[in-house]
Amino acid sequence: MSLPGLDKVLQDISDKALYEATRKSLAKFGAKVERDAKRLCPVDTGNLKSSIQTKYDRINELEVDVTAGANYAAYVEFGTGPFAARQVAQYDQEWQDLAAQYETGNPGNMRARPYLYPAVNQNLNFFEETLIKELTKK
Repeated sequence: MSLPGLDKVLQDISDKALYEATRKSLAKFGAKVERDAKRLCPVDTGNLKSSIQTKYDRINELEVDVTAGANYAAYVEFGTGPFAARQVAQYDQEWQDLAAQYETGNPGNMRARPYLYPAVNQNLNFFEETLIKELTKK
């Protein structure tokens, strides 16, 4: 992702400050993605919605994972059969690769009801803005 003016800011801060700003920004991003995914998630029993969680255990590696743990989560996100093929074709390659892991060969007939992909994408600007704010704090 491109952050205009970031090069200048990075020249003015220490490695520790960069690390801390990135870590804080990722934590805020993960929490916001989780909230939005839960808001966008279709609800029948509530199992899928309650299985959405953010894991910060690898935050020291500057990673945050937002996952849906229900065993059918990917099928709701991507759909099945021809519905999945149409939906997944709209996604970037990384998400297409992820969806391919759930391909069963079963034609299926469930339309996609994306909740995680939109939550991530609609918050990318939030992450950029948060990172810039963290980096420019004095």
